[in-house]
Amino acid sequence: MSTSETESARRRAEAEINDCPIEQVRLTVPITDDPTIPVLTLRAWVLGLVFGLIEASTTGIGLYRQTPIYIPVVVWQLAVLPIGRFLARVLPTRKFKFPGTNKRFTLNPGPFSLKEHILISIMIDCGFIAPQMTQYMTILKIYYGLKVRTGVAVILNTSTQMLGFGLAGAFSTLLIDNPYMWWPSTLINVVVYRTLHKPEKRRKGSVTRLQYFCIASLAVFVYGMIPGFLFPAGACISLLCLIWKNSVWAHQIGSGRFGYGIGAFTISLETINFGQLDPFIMPLFSINNLMFGFILYAYVIVPIYYFNNFNYARRLPLSSLAVFDMYGKPYDEKRVMKADFTFDPDKYKNYSKLYFSTFRAVGYGFTFASLSAGLLHVLLHHGREMYHAVLEVYGYNMKKDVHGRLMQKYKTVPGSWYVILVVTTLIGNFVTSHIGVNDFMRIPPTYVILSVLLIIVLTVPDMILLASTGQVSLPLHSFIESLTTNQPYAVYIY
Repeated sequence: MSTSETESARRRAEAEINDCPIEQVRLTVPITDDPTIPVLTLRAWVLGLVFGLIEASTTGIGLYRQTPIYIPVVVWQLAVLPIGRFLARVLPTRKFKFPGTNKRFTLNPGPFSLKEHILISIMIDCGFIAPQMTQYMTILKIYYGLKVRTGVAVILNTSTQMLGFGLAGAFSTLLIDNPYMWWPSTLINVVVYRTLHKPEKRRKGSVTRLQYFCIASLAVFVYGMIPGFLFPAGACISLLCLIWKNSVWAHQIGSGRFGYGIGAFTISLETINFGQLDPFIMPLFSINNLMFGFILYAYVIVPIYYFNNFNYARRLPLSSLAVFDMYGKPYDEKRVMKADFTFDPDKYKNYSKLYFSTFRAVGYGFTFASLSAGLLHVLLHHGREMYHAVLEVYGYNMKKDVHGRLMQKYKTVPGSWYVILVVTTLIGNFVTSHIGVNDFMRIPPTYVILSVLLIIVLTVPDMILLASTGQVSLPLHSFIESLTTNQPYAVYIY
C-alpha cells in the first residue's frame, strides 16, 4: 500500500471515529460548535415565554373542536426569525449593571443567533401538547356536572407536568447522550434551522426566504378561513353520501367521519395535516410497518368483524368514537354509577353492556396487542443493547460520539435538581390526590405510586421505539384501565 493510500485510510478512520454512528445524523448534523454564541438572552426568554403561552392557549382551545386546531411548531420556527432579527436591530446595545453586583447584562448581545432560535422553539414546543389534566377537569364538568377546586386543580396540573420533566432529566443520559438514540423528527428541525440561518443573497427578480415565508403565511391564513369559518363542511366532503343520501352502504363506504371515506375529500389543511404519518420524518421501514398494520386493520380485520356481526356490529355505525347501549343510543354512564360516582355492577347489569363501533372495537384489540408486541420487540432486538447501555451510561463509561464530546464544554444540569423536582411533584400529587378536586374525586396513593413505577419501567422501551422509528406504540394507560374498574375518574388522573 502506498503512502498516499495509507494516509487516506488513516483520515477515513479518524473521520469515522470522530463522527456519529448513525448515517442520517452524519449527513445532517454538523460536527462543529461555537461556545461563544449567546443563548440565554433576554429576547430569547421574552419571545419564548410569550409565544409559548400563545401556543399553549391555542392548542388548549382548539382541542375541543371536532377537527382540532393547532399552530405547528414549524410555523413558530419561521415566525420567530424575523422578529428576532428585528429586535437585534432596534434594541440598545448598552450594558446595564445588576444592583449590588459587578455583573452586567445587555438587551442586545448582537445578531440573532441560531442557538437563541432553537431555545425559543423549545419553549414554544412545550405548549404544543395540551396537558391531560385540563381534559380531566373538562370531563368532570361536562359528564359529571361537578365543580372542581381551582387551587387543587392548578397544583395537580402543574405537578403532573413537572413530574414528566423530572423523569425526562433522569433518563436523559441514556436516551439523549446515547449516540444510538437519534430521534428522526429532530433531524428535520436541524435542517430547518441550518437553512434559515444560512447567509443568502437576493437575486434580481426573486424573493428571499423571509419574503417567501410572509407571502405563504398570508396565503395560508386567508385560505384557512374558507373551511374554518365560511364553509365548515369543507373539512370532509363525501361524494357517495351526497349522491345516495339514504343508502346505509354509501354512508359506510364513503363517509369520512363514520365510514371508510372512499371517494371523500377535504379542502381543510387542518384535516390533511392531522395525523402522525410524516414521510419526511419517519424512516421508510417504520412507514411500511405502519401502512401494513393499517391495511390489516382496516381492510381485513374490520370487514370480518363487521360482516360476521360480532357483538352486534351491524347495528352500529362502522366508525364512531361514541359508546352505545343495547338500544343503539349513546351510553348514559350516570346510570351505572353510585352517588359517589363509583361504578355499580348491579346497575350495569340492569342497564346495558358497552357497545363500540367496529373500527373502535378492533382498534382496542390492536391497542392491547401493540403493548405486548412493542415490549417484546424492544426486549428481543434491543435487550442486550439496553443492558450494556445502562452499564456504560450509569458507570460513566459510555463512549461519546463527536456531538457528545462537543457538549462536554457546557455544564449539565445537576442530577440532584431532577431528584428534587420529582420528589416535590410527587408530594404535590399525593396531597392533591388525597384532597381531591372535589368531595368525590379522591385517588388512593397506591395509584400514584403505581403510575410512577410504570413510567419508570416502561419509559426506556417506549422512548427507544420513538428514538429509532419516529412513533410511539405502547399504550401505557391500558394498565390502569384494567385495575381501576370501579373508579373511572382515576384513569384520567393516571
